[in-house]
Amino acid sequence: AFMLGAVAYFVAKLDLFAGPGAADSADARAVARNLVMLGIAWAVLGQALAARWKGKVQEDERDREIARHASQWGRGALVFCVIALAVTLGFSPAHRLQWATPFLLANLLVLALMWGWLCEYAATAVYYWRDRR
Repeated sequence: AFMLGAVAYFVAKLDLFAGPGAADSADARAVARNLVMLGIAWAVLGQALAARWKGKVQEDERDREIARHASQWGRGALVFCVIALAVTLGFSPAHRLQWATPFLLANLLVLALMWGWLCEYAATAVYYWRDRR
């Protein structure tokens, strides 16, 4: 749910990253700052939860197998996004690529990473749900 919220927020504000002056935009910097703060909160929450379970059995073979399959889904989603972006840039005529500023492309790559993580987390949830049934 956390990553879904972050991706939804990023996609909703993606238009702020387009245009020639977007890198200097205070609104785009605010969105980036909010996403960094969400990432820091996610890391702190993860560390707090890990510390709570320290010294106890946290995973077994089933958990590792689920994590392996879920990471394949996340990696596949990331690879798909990067290849789609490369194909779009490679096969579009130059006069139709004014939207593709370095700032926007960098943020699209960050969005691709976030999408990959979201797919991995979703796959993990689905695999555990199926395993419990």
